[in-house]
Amino acid sequence: DVVVLSGLLMEGRSMAEYEEVHEVASLKSGARNTVVRALHRGERCVVKQFDLGGGNASRRRHFVREAKRLALLAHPHVVEVRGVFFSEDKSTAFVHMPLYEHGHLLEWVRAYRPGDAARQRALRGVLLALAHVHAP
Repeated sequence: DVVVLSGLLMEGRSMAEYEEVHEVASLKSGARNTVVRALHRGERCVVKQFDLGGGNASRRRHFVREAKRLALLAHPHVVEVRGVFFSEDKSTAFVHMPLYEHGHLLEWVRAYRPGDAARQRALRGVLLALAHVHAP
């Protein structure tokens, strides 16, 4: 896993290092994973938590492959993966990403009611990201 995650693995990182942790999505509310907003060393961030099934090796390998794929999708309109780390017992994986203050696209539209030109620019960004993700 360490070789596959080269440059992404935040060895020794723990959720105990995060402050001002606020849950924004959880399994209880129907989300597939728990997501929290937090503060880490002065940086506002989002941490997405993945249950690895009690340290199940197959689920861990799947997570590692997916994390690597996400990191390779580097594009201005795709969320950046800053790093990944695991719980001490390896039963949970975490993905550390920057917090985008305006939230996801729908939150931005609802909160700011952008005009047609701004919506078109946002849509262009989404389409560029989609093209990037699906490029050969």
